[in-house]
Amino acid sequence: MLFFNIQESDLRTFTNPMRCVSDHIMMVSKFVLMSQFAHRTDVLPSSPSISIEENGRHRMNIHSVNKTCSVIFPFSMIETEDSELKYTFGPFNVISSTINSALANVSYQIKQNSADSFSSILDIIYENDILGCEQDIELLSQIVFWFYKEESGHVRYDHDLKNSNGTIHPEHHLDINYRNQNSFKIGLRSELEHQSFYDLFAKSKPCHYLHIE
Repeated sequence: MLFFNIQESDLRTFTNPMRCVSDHIMMVSKFVLMSQFAHRTDVLPSSPSISIEENGRHRMNIHSVNKTCSVIFPFSMIETEDSELKYTFGPFNVISSTINSALANVSYQIKQNSADSFSSILDIIYENDILGCEQDIELLSQIVFWFYKEESGHVRYDHDLKNSNGTIHPEHHLDINYRNQNSFKIGLRSELEHQSFYDLFAKSKPCHYLHIE
């Protein structure tokens, strides 16, 4: 697994609660761009980093000292013999820098126009001529449709000593965020290690159990 270092200044983009589809699109688009230039290693660094998990459903994992997040990821990542990174959507569609820039533009347009359906964002894609090539427009539309039909699966472990307030806002907790603005908080008795957090998404790992008091 590859780990990509990220700047502390960019951390909020990847660890803030995910409330709408445009947040998910922007997070993915920013990572794809950033990963082309970021230092990468096969060992989890002590500084903030991002990794892509490709066992089963692809997930983007964000690692930091106090927050650990995971969200589904639409692309497959390929590292060439020349250490160049490529992303594909489906078996054959390579995500070019043009497509990725258009994806960031779509995220911006969704927020600006309060687009709340796939059909409304399709109108924006065609009316604003975000891409000139019909083939690229079709690929972009397929990717955006993927974001609309898939729930982000955004889960965050938060060690929040600053705002802790007993059982109302536990120091250690899980935030489970949905795009319809609903969210759930699950208090934890102690720190959750990185690997234990990622095991939550692994079907082959034993389940964690909740103890209701």
